[in-house]
Amino acid sequence: MATIIVKNNSGSVVSIDDLGITLANATQRTLVQDDAGEFTIDELDGSVNLYTLVAAGTLILNDGTTDLSTVNGVRHVKLDTEWEIDGSYSVSGGGGTVHWDNITDAPPAASPNWKEPVLCRVEERSPSGPIGPDDGMFYLDTDDGHLYKRVASAWVDQGAPSEPDAFIDKTDEEVYHYNDSSSIWSIQVGPDESDARIVADDGDGGAAAYVYNGSAWIKLSDVDWGDHGALSGLDDDDHTQYHNDTRGDVRYHLKTYFYDTSQGTQTGIVADSTGKIDVSFLPTIVSDHGDLTGLGDDDHTQYLNNARGDIRYYQQSQFYNTSQGNATGIFADSTGKLDVSFLPDSALLSDHGALTGLGDDDHTQYHTDTRGDARYYTQSSFFGTSQSSQTPILSDATGKIDVSFLPDMAVNSMATTFGRGKSNLQSQWLRGAGDVVSNLSGTRMALTAQIIGMSVQVNGTASATFYVRRNGSTTNLTNLSLTAAAGAQTYALAIDLAAGDFLGVYMDVTSGNVDYPVVTVWYIWS
Repeated sequence: MATIIVKNNSGSVVSIDDLGITLANATQRTLVQDDAGEFTIDELDGSVNLYTLVAAGTLILNDGTTDLSTVNGVRHVKLDTEWEIDGSYSVSGGGGTVHWDNITDAPPAASPNWKEPVLCRVEERSPSGPIGPDDGMFYLDTDDGHLYKRVASAWVDQGAPSEPDAFIDKTDEEVYHYNDSSSIWSIQVGPDESDARIVADDGDGGAAAYVYNGSAWIKLSDVDWGDHGALSGLDDDDHTQYHNDTRGDVRYHLKTYFYDTSQGTQTGIVADSTGKIDVSFLPTIVSDHGDLTGLGDDDHTQYLNNARGDIRYYQQSQFYNTSQGNATGIFADSTGKLDVSFLPDSALLSDHGALTGLGDDDHTQYHTDTRGDARYYTQSSFFGTSQSSQTPILSDATGKIDVSFLPDMAVNSMATTFGRGKSNLQSQWLRGAGDVVSNLSGTRMALTAQIIGMSVQVNGTASATFYVRRNGSTTNLTNLSLTAAAGAQTYALAIDLAAGDFLGVYMDVTSGNVDYPVVTVWYIWS
């Protein structure tokens, strides 16, 4: 559990911009309290402003018990905290005290930060290698870009490099990476304290672990533990998550179960060259529909036979005109249409207007004046009554509404939300999209707009005033206050915003603290 209290004894007001808070002179504020304060350790670790102010001595950190020095304050607030060894320890036989700072070649005490492995550690980068080398040494040949290892008093080329090959140079303790596109070795980024890497060949042909202590790579241990096959107990059943014969036989069929035991050769069912079942194990296959038996059976009752068809349809003979001796069919004309001799005279009308009853209301699916007037506005309803000519609204050349009938501003609206997803909050700038402190950046107006309202909601109740500001300034455009209340809102606002303005919200806590505040600002534009 961590406690981080920040104190301002600088003599003036100090703002921690990327946390969105301000400290008056001679005040203090608890930022983290057993992981339940206003901020998390990760948030403080990401605050460049807090780090800078503590490192400069402008602000003082307290761990809940003691004010920390500038150096320890910086360490206390950083996520990659360093371990400290407190106290003094006497050396056996006398002769001073032991402290971590005076241990030679001590690795860093922080947790190792493991990086990608490297091939080796080279003595130097040169055209010919170091003078008087020992077996196991490496160097980078600057002529051909290859690594060379000293084996049996001779330099052995380790082959052409390729990504992601890398090595540690003992001369500057930097890590060099090979780049395929440029065909060169280069430093990508310098090592940081507590960086750790596996060196694939530590000179003895085996791997070793190294950690960087801030100035040099320190060997932790060899990690070439030997051959798995040399272990004892390999015949033991240590891996019960895998199948042995006993567990496999319970779960699967043996391959012999698939043999045709009626054949002396026990030919496998899956014996053909494609891995499919051998046809010798299949019954006789009929591939021609005509070779099937029972084709005369009435198996497909969804289809019509003569009996079912006669019940459902008229036979062709039933369409003949039986009054004519030649039984001329109704479908006797050359086009297959009904012969006109079978139609009554009334059916031969070709003019719709010759029909009777045209004035009847036979088509109630269509509108008469009565049904249309009940459903729609008449054309005169759209006339501009303020104009003597009664020009219709839909009178422009494109058929769109005449702009003279539109209000001065066609309105669009939008809302922007600010807040903090934490409890026990004191006065500070709230955060907008992307968890960004709203005095640093926020929603930028693309057009001239107007604030028309705002609302506030908190968890529980709170006493605070919420100020809307623009462009990171401390000038208040409007505000909304809570007094022991959970929320409030107002819509009677008319505050103009220019294109390019961005909004921020500052929360001024007047009593107690605030949990999970959310502020919504509503604005419109044309």
